[in-house]
Amino acid sequence: MEEAKVVFHPIISSIQKIALYETKARFYLIGSNNTQTRFRVLKIDRMEPHELSVIDDKVEYTQEEIRDLVTMIDVGNRTRAGQRSATGGVAKVVSAFGIVGFVKFLEGYYIILITKRRRVAFVGYHTIYKIEDTSMIYIPNDGIRVSHPDEQRYVKMFQSIDLSSNFYFSYSYDITHTLQNNMSPPRNIIPTSSHGNNAAKTGAVPESKTSDGGESNPVQVADDFTFWNFLPDHQEKRPDVNDVNHSKNKTVDYGVRNKPHRRFVWNSHLLEKIEGTLHPDWILYVTHGFVGQSNICIYGRSMYVTIIARRSNRYAGTRFLKRGANFEGDVANEVETEQMVHDSCVSSLSSGRFSSFVQLRGSVPSHWSQDISKMVPKPAISFDLSDPFCETAGEHFNQLLHRYGSPIIILNLVKKREKKKHESMLSEEFSTAVKYLNQFLPPNHHIQYISFDMARMNKGKEANVMGRLAQIAYSAVCKTGIFQNQKPYHSQNPQSILGKPLNGQHGIESRIQTGVIRVNCVDCLDRTNTAQFAIGKCTLGFQLCALGVLESPVLEFDSDCVRMLEELYEDHGDTLALQYGGSQLVHRIKTYRKTAPWTSQGNDIMQTLSRYYSNTFSDAEKQHTINLFLGLFVPNENKPPIWDLMTDYCLHHPQALGQKKMRRDFMPHFTTNFSPFTVRIRPGRRREETSSKGGTMKNPSLTGQSSTSSTTSSASSSSESEDTDEEDNGHITDSQLTPSKDSSSRNITFEALFPSMRQVYGMEIEHPKKSDILMYKRYVLIGRSAMKNDKGSGIPNTVKLIQWSAFSLDTSFQMMPPKVNRTSQEIYHQYVERGRLGASEPNPTDMLKYQRYVSNSIMQHDDWDDSL
Repeated sequence: MEEAKVVFHPIISSIQKIALYETKARFYLIGSNNTQTRFRVLKIDRMEPHELSVIDDKVEYTQEEIRDLVTMIDVGNRTRAGQRSATGGVAKVVSAFGIVGFVKFLEGYYIILITKRRRVAFVGYHTIYKIEDTSMIYIPNDGIRVSHPDEQRYVKMFQSIDLSSNFYFSYSYDITHTLQNNMSPPRNIIPTSSHGNNAAKTGAVPESKTSDGGESNPVQVADDFTFWNFLPDHQEKRPDVNDVNHSKNKTVDYGVRNKPHRRFVWNSHLLEKIEGTLHPDWILYVTHGFVGQSNICIYGRSMYVTIIARRSNRYAGTRFLKRGANFEGDVANEVETEQMVHDSCVSSLSSGRFSSFVQLRGSVPSHWSQDISKMVPKPAISFDLSDPFCETAGEHFNQLLHRYGSPIIILNLVKKREKKKHESMLSEEFSTAVKYLNQFLPPNHHIQYISFDMARMNKGKEANVMGRLAQIAYSAVCKTGIFQNQKPYHSQNPQSILGKPLNGQHGIESRIQTGVIRVNCVDCLDRTNTAQFAIGKCTLGFQLCALGVLESPVLEFDSDCVRMLEELYEDHGDTLALQYGGSQLVHRIKTYRKTAPWTSQGNDIMQTLSRYYSNTFSDAEKQHTINLFLGLFVPNENKPPIWDLMTDYCLHHPQALGQKKMRRDFMPHFTTNFSPFTVRIRPGRRREETSSKGGTMKNPSLTGQSSTSSTTSSASSSSESEDTDEEDNGHITDSQLTPSKDSSSRNITFEALFPSMRQVYGMEIEHPKKSDILMYKRYVLIGRSAMKNDKGSGIPNTVKLIQWSAFSLDTSFQMMPPKVNRTSQEIYHQYVERGRLGASEPNPTDMLKYQRYVSNSIMQHDDWDDSL
């Protein structure tokens, strides 16, 4: 019997168009699909000055029902004042394509809506959009608004993040995950019965279709399991897809919704208040980075090449302010770059042919930084914390092994040899950490470290940087493999088949990528982008072979295909460099190919100056904006504003905030036996022992005495409180050393407070012997004689500098020509004549020396022949 064919379909968000309506008391968000046949409504309370109150009835409306609802709201609020429109009770504020989220500073909440979008790429049937413009609207009514002086500054800072610059989203495709993850079948499915009524919260309708196209009863699926989320709508029991009696000749379709990869979701903080309460169709996950797509037309057959770069939101920031890594192993400037190729003839993810490859860039995983307080182009590199056991690097590579598997291949482009150590310190630290961590890994899962001094090699006249990178790329790509969703063609060259085989549904053998190539330099910008292009070029050859386009995975540089890929990676590098470094790429791919025109040097200088200006003057404000956008800093009236913080170290290293203030330690420091059971004399008396007659306890309630009772005069209270404060600070006052006449406690002496040296260390300080004093005197006299100057000789105790060289008084207007001696003139004259007439005859002295040399050589040769 034939098993049922199980097909997983991603849930398409039914809310792709939004209209915002306003009344005095509420905002109404009316969302619909593209065809405006399915509607949902959100109600936002505007009478709450500080809290966010959003109501989602989770009901789908038709177009007629929505028209009636808007009419009812308009009629019910027509007589009220306070709305923007004077003609009716409800006014349309704006039209949008999605909700970015909600944010609050020191007043009420704002809603952020996507008002303009642009299609930038297609992945099969799915579309990826770029945010072109947004609208930020204040929710509370102006009548209840409580103003704060710092509110507008926070708003201006938040809006400077510019959501229209390289923020992307999709209604159906999960761009936070790789194509390999999105096309993998779900695992660990939880039975539906364990969730009960939770199924009513979902809005998808999975269907089971027979082979002849007829529809049967809807199939219910679970709404929660590892990596994926089902969205059921019915309470009927889901049939077992492995039951052949039930599943014969059927196609079972499942609607699934993927859980996003939080590392690459940049609006997580903005969705915190609504993500668990609203229907999933309202939620859009926005990523930051780069998305670009080009078309390779092969005799009328279109192959789409797509590059998706996902910037991590962990330890995010600007160039000089975010270096190295934090304690969780999150590195600065971490970007996951995915190169995807698919045949546009078949757009279905399950039936078409798709291939992808993932590579990574990120800073050296260590605690290092550069001081930008000095106005220098290259600030010195310093290591802030010592990490002898490589815990930070271990956390980082543990994450990579969990996300990508092994092998982890490191391509380190940092310089190895320098006259004055700068970058090379990072190479030494990185290689040491990798060698240390490999001790704890099995040999077949070792971290592979490749060091390539790209800048040094590029300085040579016969430099072939791209050739060397191509060799490294070929070796690394063959180890990690590539992902392709269909089994290879029978005619495909076996040497071009990469990736670990994986049996999918119905015996379909796909190939998956295991492991990742991690590229880095100091900034992870210019050299890194060129190396990633070389890896992408090598990978593209294998991907085109997997799609049946090429026989051999070899691509020439000057072909249209590689030129198109080079432009994609140039745009990719420029975008990431602007986000992290403040300017476009300085050294481009053409620079290392030695094909850049001489006019490009002027552009390189301008980009260098732009990057230097950005790093010096605008990076601090940009870093504050990122911290505010990601929710690392939440404004609070009882805390200083973000612009008053000296550093954001504690925001990215939360461990520093957990340090508590040290309290007084009652254990003495001058002890040789640290056992807590040893009887020892305390350096200071407790309060109850040092207080004078009628002294009070720290807590009078412990003795049953009233805290307001007093047995002494009021005049003594101030002095006692002063003595108490001084004792708490660890100081001993005169009143503590002087016994009270009326006190019934025993007397306190200096010897009782401080034990002798013999009691503690077993020895006493004694006067040195006479012989030792004489020896020390001799030692001092020898030192004085060695450094002594004869004051009676009249020689001053200074160094007199004598000028031996005579310099002319040249100016910028005139100068005295230097004098050239006769010997130098003769040498120059001979040099010129030799260039004009060729080699000249040797002088007699040289000829005589050459004749003697030849004669001696002949005589030695004759003697050697005679000996034979």
